[in-house]
Amino acid sequence: MLSSMHAPCVLAWLAFRASGARQGHRPGHIEAVVFDLDGVLVDSEHVWDAARKELASERGRPWPEQATQDMMGMSSLEWSGYMHDVVGLPEPPEEISAEVVRRQSKRSSRSRSAGPSGSHPLRIAS
Repeated sequence: MLSSMHAPCVLAWLAFRASGARQGHRPGHIEAVVFDLDGVLVDSEHVWDAARKELASERGRPWPEQATQDMMGMSSLEWSGYMHDVVGLPEPPEEISAEVVRRQSKRSSRSRSAGPSGSHPLRIAS
């Protein structure tokens, strides 16, 4: 599994051809789109967890010991409901989800393009 580099939950990785070397392809032509909806390609669960914990802390709510494990793999509707019902955030689940997504997107936009070595976190093999 690859490091998330703060990847967003729904990743759309576009593979562009840098050279038009293959017959029938134009330079810059999109060859593939890969959606990582479940974290198989990029492990992003810990990034989402950090954003949820940060929000709970700012609202003065303690983080239940089992919360991270309980929310693993939940949909946004499920974990935002959990944060409202179990963690005790006062906002409705829809607002909780929107705020966590906003925070996570802000984090991922700062470091999405390159890994620590300067290479893209997902490399396309040719």
